[in-house]
Amino acid sequence: MKAIGTRRARCLALLQVCALVGIALGAPPLWGARHPLHQALATFAAKGTDASATTDPRTGNIVIRYQDGSKWQRVVWVWPHHLQVTVAAEVREVPGGALRYSYRLVSSPSSRQRACCLSVGFGGSIVNVSSPRPWWPSPFGYRSLLGWADTHGKTPGLPPGASLRGFGFEAATHVATRRLATDRFRPGAGFVRTPGALPGIVACYVSGSTPQAVWPSEGPDIDLPDILAAGLTGSTVGPLEIPEQDTVDKILTAMDRAARQGLELGWIEQHATSRQYQALLAAVRRALSKVPGGDPSPRDRDDAVGSLRQLARQVQADARAGAITSEEVALLAYNTRYLLERLGTGPAR
Repeated sequence: MKAIGTRRARCLALLQVCALVGIALGAPPLWGARHPLHQALATFAAKGTDASATTDPRTGNIVIRYQDGSKWQRVVWVWPHHLQVTVAAEVREVPGGALRYSYRLVSSPSSRQRACCLSVGFGGSIVNVSSPRPWWPSPFGYRSLLGWADTHGKTPGLPPGASLRGFGFEAATHVATRRLATDRFRPGAGFVRTPGALPGIVACYVSGSTPQAVWPSEGPDIDLPDILAAGLTGSTVGPLEIPEQDTVDKILTAMDRAARQGLELGWIEQHATSRQYQALLAAVRRALSKVPGGDPSPRDRDDAVGSLRQLARQVQADARAGAITSEEVALLAYNTRYLLERLGTGPAR
């Protein structure tokens, strides 16, 4: 899509949209009743050469039996999912137009383990990562995840009944090219280009602190669940790259999914609220698709913009009333703002 209009017109349009949407910018954080994360795996069983692993029905832990010469050894592997936690997310705009994603880890008093690892999905590039002390961040080499861990001291991690803020990072909402090295004269330095990212539904994981399994001898040839599969999993809000093809259609699809899944995740309190969001998004899609394969007329475009502005006002009102959490605000508010900017400066594609 090629943007049209003068720089001044685009700036004025952006100011009008910011004034209209104004959601979550300066508003108090909403830490509503979110659904806790759930077990990624409930049971586990495996067989190897002269070895087996089964789930103890009484404790839920994995019992590993393997042959060591003429003896059979028994080792208990404790699942790191004996805790009940919630991950709350909030998104705010920072100077320069990027969005800052902040996370709060909350552990229920009923947890039986300390939470020692939090991982959040993302798309594109993220910068300015923050961590609460003594937690430290680390990316996953094989998945688009950023993890934070606390392995310090004799009792690392967040204890039951406590909560912790300070996890976060930033992502640009516009096309950006970033240098891979901070030193511009460093040999071999490269660059990464991102089309920008908007809030979307991403996976998150939490693992508890467990005693290290003690092997009497060399361990058996059995692959135990990795840290992500062994702990708890759920959904939160994180940056996802803006699609460069069929942009408006794909964003509308993602927003409709957010309006539906918000109920399942505890981000929307009532079915009526979800249905209202879905109806407004359907009105936007109808207005923009009256001419298959072609650009909408100015009147249809105005109808679409009107429905988006109505959606923005409704989200703002629902946020103030506590009917939706900060996750749903982020998903709908910032994507709505992006669509309003895009529809105001170029073809709706």
